[in-house]
Amino acid sequence: MVAGEYIDVLVDSGASADLLDRRAYGALKTKLKLEQSSKRIYPYGTNVPLSLRGKVTTTVSANGRTAQAAFYVVDGDHGSLLGHDTATKLGLIQVQPYKLKIVHKPGGSNSADYVSRHPQTLHTPSITDDVDTGMHVSVIATHAVPKTVHQPLRMSELPQGPWEDVAVDFCGPFPSGDYLLVLMDECSRFPFVEIMPSTSACRLIPVMDKIFSTVGIPKVVRSGNGPPFSSKAFSDFARYLGFHHRKVTPYWPQADTAVERFNRTLTKAIHTATLEGKPWKQELYKFLRDYRATPHHTTNRPPAEVFYGRPISIKLPSISHPPSDDDLRRTDGLRKDKMKKCADERRNASHSVLKEGDVVLIQQRKTGKLVTPFNPNPYKVIAVNGTMVTARRQDHRLTRHRSHFKLLKHKPEVPFTTGGGDNCDDDSVNGQAGDPEHVNLETRRRRPVRVNRRPPQTHH
Repeated sequence: MVAGEYIDVLVDSGASADLLDRRAYGALKTKLKLEQSSKRIYPYGTNVPLSLRGKVTTTVSANGRTAQAAFYVVDGDHGSLLGHDTATKLGLIQVQPYKLKIVHKPGGSNSADYVSRHPQTLHTPSITDDVDTGMHVSVIATHAVPKTVHQPLRMSELPQGPWEDVAVDFCGPFPSGDYLLVLMDECSRFPFVEIMPSTSACRLIPVMDKIFSTVGIPKVVRSGNGPPFSSKAFSDFARYLGFHHRKVTPYWPQADTAVERFNRTLTKAIHTATLEGKPWKQELYKFLRDYRATPHHTTNRPPAEVFYGRPISIKLPSISHPPSDDDLRRTDGLRKDKMKKCADERRNASHSVLKEGDVVLIQQRKTGKLVTPFNPNPYKVIAVNGTMVTARRQDHRLTRHRSHFKLLKHKPEVPFTTGGGDNCDDDSVNGQAGDPEHVNLETRRRRPVRVNRRPPQTHH
């Protein structure tokens, strides 16, 4: 009842004011005096205030309770409304505290189990005497957040001459089961491509030996950390010929940008030949002829002209005017500076300083929906070589690019031993040999092991 009259009202627990429409105000037998009001009342979801005729103060009763309320009279016949405060005084709505009981399942890897056992750490900003407590609190808040900071590009200098610095990589496999061995000269961008049935070291070494016997032995050969390049046979091959085998940072393709970019172009050419119904191996050699005779975007000179010192003849006619070596280096430097500037601005790159002794988290492969971006086990940095950072946890050591690490603000103690782990360089993040999610994909055997069997013997 409002002013002794029964009026239909809507109880709104989210409203901060009481409203009477024009028809409800006119139905009151007791004529209440309208007072001027400058208050603005906005309906839900709009920015236009209601048209107010004024404000009246009267009594309202319900459920045997009576309260004094101020009603705002609005134009229209949209209904009357009872706000939160008045409805609470009349006992129409009740707000009660909700008792929540947290139930968790104990477990060594359950973060909720740790928080329930250490509730005091949620209110303590500093690290307590319990080393595990500080470590887990820092890890829980950090390892599930992806890292969006990129490192600025580091451009390599152009070698002094052709065939001094060579990058090698595999491309494939293709539907026929073949792989392509790609060797890229870093000075001229001249590619060598060989078709291979497998990526084993026993297949790789003879092919590279044949190429080196044709154009000579390079000073540096850069490769990834795949099985053939990390084998003892390839190390013996490098020692025998006398070239320096340099392994790039694991899981960082940007370290071999030239050969990785060429592999994309090479794969695109093979896909095009397959879609056109042409033999892709024959089209491969046609593509290599055109690629070697076409000016490269970075050096602005054909790779064959820089590599051999003369242009090569293809089916397309061309006129070549070989520039000087200074022009080659100046063009290469300008293009690399432009590429670095554009890439750093696009990725908002910034320097991240890591030093020995820092405690970090390491980015891990996304093998499932519930796998966090970073491994929750902290590592300690033991060596920094440019952008290549080596970290260790107990006897497990690994090397990654600086962008794969996230620095922990708090420095919990990391299990660190110096015995028996100096020669361990495992690429798996957690170092668990029995866990299939952490097996290094590069060290998996690509083909089944051949079993030599004796032929069946026949008896006469």
